[in-house]
Amino acid sequence: MRSTFFVEFVVILLLFERCHAEIIAGYSEWTAVSCPAKSLSGVKNSLVGRKCDKALSCALQLLDDGETANSGILWSLAGEAFTCLSKAKEASFCFQQSQSSLGTFHLNPDWHCLGPFIIGKPELDADPLAGRSNGIFNVSSYRYRKGFSILSELAPDATIQWSKVKQRQEGVVYQPDGVDFNDLVRSLGSLGILEWQGWAVGELVLTTPSTLLTQCLGVVAFYVNAANKFPGDVYFRDSTFHPIRLEAGFHQIYVKLRSAKPQIMFRCTFKLVKDSQDPLFTVHSPKFLPDMVDGYMLSQYIPLGIDNRHPGEWLTIDKIELTIKKSSIEGHFEKSAFIGIAPGQSILLPVKFAFDRRLSDSCRSLPIQITVTTSRGSQTISKELRCRTKSDSFLFTFLDHDGSVQHAAALHPLQMTKGKRSECPTVLSLHGTSISPQNQADSYKQMVKGRYVFGVENAWLLAPTRHGAHNWEGPGALTSMAALQALASFTSADSSLFDCAASSSKVIFAGHSMGGHGAWHLATHYPDQAIGVISLAGWIRKESYGDSNLFFRHDVSYSFVSPALKSILENTIAENDADRHVSNIAHVPILARIGANDRTVHPIFVRQMYRLLHDLNADVSYHELPGKEHWWWDTEKENDGGAVNDAQIRKFMKVVIDKDGQESCSKDGCDQERDVTLTLQNPASQGSLRGVHVLLQKIPFRSTSVHIRHSAKDGFELQTENVQCLRLTQKGTYQIDGHAMGVQDDGKEMCLNDKAEWTLPPTGLTRNMRTLGPARRVFEAPFLLVFDPAWPQSAVQAVYLANLFQSLSDTYAPVVSLTHLQEGADYADYNLVMIGSRQSLSHYKHAFIQHMPFQETPNGESEMGRDRVQSMQIDIMFLNGHLRLHLRMRGHWIVLMC
Repeated sequence: MRSTFFVEFVVILLLFERCHAEIIAGYSEWTAVSCPAKSLSGVKNSLVGRKCDKALSCALQLLDDGETANSGILWSLAGEAFTCLSKAKEASFCFQQSQSSLGTFHLNPDWHCLGPFIIGKPELDADPLAGRSNGIFNVSSYRYRKGFSILSELAPDATIQWSKVKQRQEGVVYQPDGVDFNDLVRSLGSLGILEWQGWAVGELVLTTPSTLLTQCLGVVAFYVNAANKFPGDVYFRDSTFHPIRLEAGFHQIYVKLRSAKPQIMFRCTFKLVKDSQDPLFTVHSPKFLPDMVDGYMLSQYIPLGIDNRHPGEWLTIDKIELTIKKSSIEGHFEKSAFIGIAPGQSILLPVKFAFDRRLSDSCRSLPIQITVTTSRGSQTISKELRCRTKSDSFLFTFLDHDGSVQHAAALHPLQMTKGKRSECPTVLSLHGTSISPQNQADSYKQMVKGRYVFGVENAWLLAPTRHGAHNWEGPGALTSMAALQALASFTSADSSLFDCAASSSKVIFAGHSMGGHGAWHLATHYPDQAIGVISLAGWIRKESYGDSNLFFRHDVSYSFVSPALKSILENTIAENDADRHVSNIAHVPILARIGANDRTVHPIFVRQMYRLLHDLNADVSYHELPGKEHWWWDTEKENDGGAVNDAQIRKFMKVVIDKDGQESCSKDGCDQERDVTLTLQNPASQGSLRGVHVLLQKIPFRSTSVHIRHSAKDGFELQTENVQCLRLTQKGTYQIDGHAMGVQDDGKEMCLNDKAEWTLPPTGLTRNMRTLGPARRVFEAPFLLVFDPAWPQSAVQAVYLANLFQSLSDTYAPVVSLTHLQEGADYADYNLVMIGSRQSLSHYKHAFIQHMPFQETPNGESEMGRDRVQSMQIDIMFLNGHLRLHLRMRGHWIVLMC
């Protein structure tokens, strides 16, 4: 029997070899075409240059010569060449031959990398290759051509070439050849020159049409072929894969590189979807859950990460159930605007569960199961709810400003030396880079009689967090304030559980490193809530701290940007500069501190803030601790509270907390009688000072101020600069620029009219607090990504943006169609991000847009005032109020039609 099998195998093998030889011989018409370089790289060079006949000739000649080491690759390249030449039958045969040695797909371990280039400020801005026809998709076709070079000022002789790098197990490690970064740093006196950009190109061969799942870690974005763009996983979270359907053939992967070091590491992975019955969706285990406190559940929200891994079908969510102690709780999620998960989309769905207030009579962890039922079946995940005692830090969840679910840590007041009070101040402590909220909260500890004691005496401790590079500005600041409101809400509702409620109006803003900057930022932007500030090793602005995120320094776009446009761009980020806003906190106690040997954040930044505050006669103390660096646990003795909670800080907090936000008086007068000045750059991000809240500026994004003088009991004199409208919330009599008026309990809004008189606001204002720029504010409230079904590419772009937001900042970003909104979906509480082509404009215009800031001319130009631009050469984006009075942005993505 074994002999018969052996004979049959030999016969089959001989028949295959004969068939193979006949096929090669039968392709003589193709092998007659000249082969410029008979090698594997020569075949690829011809193929990427779309010289398909030459690629085919070289591949077949190599196979005919008996090339065996790369026979599978050569057969697949021959198949790609036949596909290019519209020879489907021949291509199919070639792919069948390659499958025997390659399997279904093969990712080439050799990557071609090109860099370094000077960066632009945003991650995907100012690609130096974009000026060449079709950018990287054209330049990559020269990677097999010897002697090809391209210009870059970072390299000797101003030229760089393609480098070949082999992918290792941990990924691709690329360091540009021949570039002396040390010399650049020394000569230019700037570490910022270390930040560079480039491209990497990989190759994927498929021997049969397949669905794949892909991800690239350590990068912002990547393409599979020119048509399929995906967000990268820059933070190496390694959780999300993107589906793609590819035909058999030779496919190219284009990876956008950016690094702040001489080398970069990235890793791209492809997985084959083998099972045709695979439902192609994944429910992820939540990254965080709320804790119970002494058996009580304080939070109701859980974020559920769900991936739709089907490349072409929507996934609908039918039901979500949580099982705990043999009881089921149905999860509720918004169902009017949310229609499902788009093909290829990953979403963090905010789900609300109506937990019983008391889940356990004893403090013990409870197992839970969450089952998600969809249009393609169900999946169940198992987790545990922790239980923490009242003396422990605990995590809670809340619905954030943008509709996402976020979490924070909190610590109950350490002790109540004055007895029980209804409300306690809150120390809002912001963490530095990579520190978890629970670790931030637990750093407020000290050793007392041989045991650690956690918390702040007579005050709540709150440590919020938000994934992403927000630096506690913009969305980071809003998340902090949302966490503060959530803590105040549930601690006041559970008065029997806690000794006092957390105050949202009496706050000590504190933080270390990035959190130290955050303490400056939040205190200066919410001064009426600040009763004290503790900034530890806090820098002033990101653009001058370290050498990352420099503003138009070593920037490839600097040579092309008009100085006028540069000033506009700078104005849009000036609201985050702590030093511009110091007048807002000159009336509150401030502790600024840093280690004298700190070189992560140099003391010069804290010294500058101290000087500015001192010049304003602020109540500020500055301490530069000898021998200390960026972080330490022991200041004077072991385990004494260290960098954030030693005796000096505890003493400062005690003085502020004991005062409980009440005014203090000295020979110079009382706090509330002191003259103060409200300074701002953007009313949209600025809170009130002494109840004065600027609503609109005369000239947007220009420096604005209101000098507030306490003239008599309940009397105020205001001198304004660049103020168009303001709100007065404190009862009393006012003189505003010499105009007298009174304010009752409900407050008053006033605007400056054409006669320079302060009157009630006119009707029909085109701008208000909800519709002020800059454009990023669209994403600082719940928003929908709207696509036009008449232009399929807009749906692809909407999914790309949704996944980018989810990856970079854990944002809830639903994707909906224009049709769904037109059919009556309730979108009143959402900002709309509308994506479409020029043809989509008319669809959006009549249904949603109040006022069109530009006009389309008959010759295809866009006209705005006296300016005209060729619409087909640019993208157009503008802010406007949609017909339900919310901020709205519509991206005019003309270029993406190609």
